[in-house]
Amino acid sequence: MILVDASPLDGVERRTSRLTKRAYADRLAAALALILLRQRDATGLITFDEVVREVVPARVKSGQWARLVRALSNTPDGQGTVAEAALVRLTSLLARRGSLCSSPICCSIVSWR
Repeated sequence: MILVDASPLDGVERRTSRLTKRAYADRLAAALALILLRQRDATGLITFDEVVREVVPARVKSGQWARLVRALSNTPDGQGTVAEAALVRLTSLLARRGSLCSSPICCSIVSWR
């Protein structure tokens, strides 16, 4: 399961030729998901800011990477970061039997100021 902080990480971008930290986070999450899916590992996504914005359950099915990328692009920039809701949601997903592989791996991409 990949968790991505959707809050604006560096405020207003001064130059349009450079990627924002949020854009880097999205690309990192998409690249990591692609690697995991190519290894046939069930991969899911939670995006959050003050609340959970998008949840894509962990799957290995065809088209999962497109679902993950769509969820990343559909998540609007938030106002701040409150990871508690995302972590509670993650634990509920991990608690469900069979929702993830037998040894779940979680990766969180979060902004620290």
